[in-house]
Amino acid sequence: MQSSILFLNLFVIFNLTVMTIAILLKKDSFKANFWLALIIYICLHTSVNNLLFNYFRNSILLTLQMSLTGLNFSFGCALFAYSTLLHEQKLPRNWYWHFAPAVILFLGGLYYLFLPNETIQIYLHETLEGNHVPLVLINALLLLHILFYLIVAKRKIILYRKEKRESENIAVKVKQKWANDFVNYMIINTIVMILSYTVAIAFFSKTYYFCDLVILPIVSLSVYSFIVYKNFQHTVTFENITKLNQSEELIKEKILILNEEEKQQQEAQLSQIAFYLSSNQSYKKPELSLQKFAEEVRMSPLELSQTINQGLNMSFVDMVNKYRVDEAKSLLVEAKNQHLKIEAIGKMAGFSSRSSFFSVFKKHTGLTPSQYKSL
Repeated sequence: MQSSILFLNLFVIFNLTVMTIAILLKKDSFKANFWLALIIYICLHTSVNNLLFNYFRNSILLTLQMSLTGLNFSFGCALFAYSTLLHEQKLPRNWYWHFAPAVILFLGGLYYLFLPNETIQIYLHETLEGNHVPLVLINALLLLHILFYLIVAKRKIILYRKEKRESENIAVKVKQKWANDFVNYMIINTIVMILSYTVAIAFFSKTYYFCDLVILPIVSLSVYSFIVYKNFQHTVTFENITKLNQSEELIKEKILILNEEEKQQQEAQLSQIAFYLSSNQSYKKPELSLQKFAEEVRMSPLELSQTINQGLNMSFVDMVNKYRVDEAKSLLVEAKNQHLKIEAIGKMAGFSSRSSFFSVFKKHTGLTPSQYKSL
């Protein structure tokens, strides 16, 4: 039993050490990675301390056990800091006051250095049996403390998404998703730890062994191996998406250039259309159609229609009618045409019938031809 526990804890300690170093050496975001490394390191030093305490039971290690358990109250703060920095938010100015409970409990653990040897032996026995009330309370409060900070972090992520419109940048979206996933993983981890400790206390007499030397190492190794793997996977994705964003920027620049060229081409085509309509006065021909005019300007009917729709925001018929109405307005006010009938003016402008002339003219001017002439 002892050899199995020793092997398990040494294996976990080695892997947690490698994970901590690997996270600190990552290049993407040192500030965020520092807090993640601190989270893993807290589990690391807890495993080391538990293992040492199991083999070397003295007042110094009991003091260390109590002090480091108190120091573990920085765990929840580090979780919150890491998830916050993933959103590229700055930590609050007075953020470090959150570590006050950890510092106070760490210093309070030093009290055990000044106890007489008889009391230390009693406390050592209680600790190994899992009955030392201060340590049990601190461990219980620690799990609730961590869960509290995780809930706060989760709530802040939800509020951040509501208050800040979701970024269009894919890389930022990936970081935000990882922050949310990370908090979810840690909430599950904490719930599993709480349930495991509850079961151990309820069904096993040697709570210390099952909680601190079996459950904690197994859960820590499983959860943090998965988190570190996902973290590095997220980094690769982030790098790939950064390259993709750069490619998208180049594509957007090329599209802008193409759009500018298309705009210039469109303006040239519209000038050509206006020239033919004005100089040849094609609009005066009642039989003028899209097909016939397209032949005049040497464009396909589809190209001509698209150019007019996109450039003038009107159809071919509307464009021709606008020219006819403008022509009719000029003819109606000319002195030499005062003797002509309204229908004749309409035919001179290119309208095929009196009814179409009146309806189109009123649509464009809000007046009938007769009303316009009398102004």
